[in-house]
Amino acid sequence: MADTKPKNFRVIIVGGSIAGLTLAHCLMHHGIDFVVLEGRNEIAPQEGASISIWANASLAVDQLGILDDLLAEVEPLEYVYNWSDKGKLLSYLTAPGLSKIEHGYDNAFLERRKILQIFYKHLGDRQDSVLTSKKVTRVEHADTHVVAHCEDGSSFQGDIVIGADGVRSKIRSEMWDHMDTLGLQKEAKKERERMTCEYDCLFGIASPVPGIKAPDILRTFGEGWSLLVVSGKHDKVYFFLFTRLDRKYKSHEIPRFNHAEMDQHVAPHLNRPVTDTIPFSEVYKRAEVRNWAPLEEALYEHWSSDRFACVGDASHKMTPNAGYGANSAIESSVALTNHIAAMLKENPEPKTEDISRTFKEWETDRKERLIPTWDTAAMFCRLESGANLKFRILKYFLKPLIDMGHRSTVESIAGGEAVSCLPFPERSFQGLVPWKCHDDLSSIVKEKTWQRVLAGLPLLGFTGLAFATMVPVVLKVIPQMEDIVKLGTWTTRTGGIVNLQLPLFNLKALDEALRPMIAFFLPAITGSDVVSRAQTFPFINDLGGIFAIWMLESYRKAQTLPAPLLPIIMGALSQLGGIGIFGPIYYFIQYLQVSLLQTSFANYRETEPTTTYTLLFALTAGQYIPCLTSFFAPALESRKWWNALWQIYPVTVPLLQLPLNKLLNPKSEGSANPEIRVQNRQKSLTAIRVAYRSIAVASALGFLYARYTAPAGSSALSIFWPGLTKPESSFEGGVAWFLQWDQIISMGAGFTWLALRFRELKRSGAKFSWWRGITGLVGTTCAFGPGAAFALGWGLKEELVYKVGLRK
Repeated sequence: MADTKPKNFRVIIVGGSIAGLTLAHCLMHHGIDFVVLEGRNEIAPQEGASISIWANASLAVDQLGILDDLLAEVEPLEYVYNWSDKGKLLSYLTAPGLSKIEHGYDNAFLERRKILQIFYKHLGDRQDSVLTSKKVTRVEHADTHVVAHCEDGSSFQGDIVIGADGVRSKIRSEMWDHMDTLGLQKEAKKERERMTCEYDCLFGIASPVPGIKAPDILRTFGEGWSLLVVSGKHDKVYFFLFTRLDRKYKSHEIPRFNHAEMDQHVAPHLNRPVTDTIPFSEVYKRAEVRNWAPLEEALYEHWSSDRFACVGDASHKMTPNAGYGANSAIESSVALTNHIAAMLKENPEPKTEDISRTFKEWETDRKERLIPTWDTAAMFCRLESGANLKFRILKYFLKPLIDMGHRSTVESIAGGEAVSCLPFPERSFQGLVPWKCHDDLSSIVKEKTWQRVLAGLPLLGFTGLAFATMVPVVLKVIPQMEDIVKLGTWTTRTGGIVNLQLPLFNLKALDEALRPMIAFFLPAITGSDVVSRAQTFPFINDLGGIFAIWMLESYRKAQTLPAPLLPIIMGALSQLGGIGIFGPIYYFIQYLQVSLLQTSFANYRETEPTTTYTLLFALTAGQYIPCLTSFFAPALESRKWWNALWQIYPVTVPLLQLPLNKLLNPKSEGSANPEIRVQNRQKSLTAIRVAYRSIAVASALGFLYARYTAPAGSSALSIFWPGLTKPESSFEGGVAWFLQWDQIISMGAGFTWLALRFRELKRSGAKFSWWRGITGLVGTTCAFGPGAAFALGWGLKEELVYKVGLRK
């Protein structure tokens, strides 16, 4: 232990809670003196409470040398079964079982009393600094110290006082009174009124129940109520019945419950399903200990004032449904001691203003993670109990919701706090997801949202360029295009006639919407403008590969409906208004949505191989074949029809893929087996390789064909570069100009997006040469076209993501 401060600096911890004992351990390892004042007459009373310890808290607990004893008391959690109020299985998940694979730590669930006993035991010689029957009644705040006065007449002096005394914190109340003396009466008044209560919880511990076995988590989603039942070691059962109160209560009116009325309270819920075959009555009748309490909620604005600070439930009380409370308390305590230790290292004799500044820095840093956690806990409680129509509907979409939630949870857990003076345990390096607190990652995890927005702004610059170049031209072309549609026919330069009045799909609204879009491409697909044909064919051929990459980016890890909507919508808009306008917007949104710096590379990369292969099949049928046939069908009328089919590929490709994917994709929630996980990652990469190489070949063939069949005397520059002078006023000239700029701008935005991704990978430790990459990009573009270069660039990004993911 490093002694970094004078021996007389002393921390008074009020409350022998999990937060309080975590503070004691951390201070002990930092070499900072402390005393713990617990109001009850024992440190670990039996109250029927049980809590979960997730990986984000396990990291610090492992550093403190406590984790092994905790794990000896638990069966690691592996499965979650979500049931409806009718006993129908809504979803089955293996996310808890993946925790050790992802982070190096199992999820644990055990009695709160056991945790307190183990934490207390590991204080060793410092157990004598934990005093029971010391109920603090008043705190005296002086310029240089604080004094805590206890009900038994004793008093304790220290430099700071930290309230770890729970939801009804005396120290928090004393802090508010102190704020009043500082002229902060309005702020203190708001804090006193911040706590609310909408739910209560009847919880307890039961003897084994037939049919409920470790390592299962059983959740039942009701309306106005919900159930959580967890099986632990030796099949001991921990149960929670959450019910919604008749209204939302404010802090001063939160009800207290008569324990003699527990049976009456639970009676309407005894037949609620725990599973499809087990009612709650089977659990409740085996209860060995039980309790009934209101579920207060409060996220306070002020966690500290001068020499006062509060941690755990005293500063951020949340509902327990998601199991975040104790884990957040541990993290807050670890973070607070890290800040205190850093302050003392810099200034061994801090004044009140130094302490206050340190506390505020801790608050700011901690709230960045805590606020989303608190919000998620509140949302999850209301989702389980069907608090309103929205939540009652969402419970039927649990699988995609939890998939998306799991991805964000993985990232959140990876940001868990670590004790700054202790080494990282070996276990913390064994997960697939890198911990953000590891030294080798400290330089790449601090990118803020505004920094990403700033980095991504050049993408929106391409949209601005599109409005400056493409929009004025298309505004001139549209009236000419409308005249062609009204006329009903198009005559090519060689005398061929295309009838635009014939039905396409025998759907009047769709046919009418497509006719102007077909007319726009008639100069190219009929060969009336041979130069434009040489540019347009490889360009719209490339669009298939671009769309495939967009879709693959949305398929990461789990196939959920909301994610693919972005490429589908942006693809459809690109067909209507030009990918030069909407493509950069897609890249900007996608860049903000997914950060390689803050995402598990293993989770970011994985797609189901079958999903990748079915996408390639659907892309061939829905985009490549219509594109090819619209240029090379013998009859002009056939070209028109195939072009109409090509126009709607952002919709038809997903529609073609969906049934194939449902039919061929195995329903799997993943595996906790490391060998299987490695095999799955390799299969995913193999499929990705097939995809990007196939796309590159298709784009290269289209480019080479167009290049070597172009009119004699036309250069690549004249075919693909629009030039700086305004186009001629003819319909053909305007269309050609528009499509040239559409290609230049969209590909420029795509390459810029790739550059941003490579920048992230470089900062993540990927090894590559910028010079060689740029040279290869330019060379591939000149030789095989921009579509092939983009596909190969994306493929290189995937290869690097895979390598970095393995190393981390």
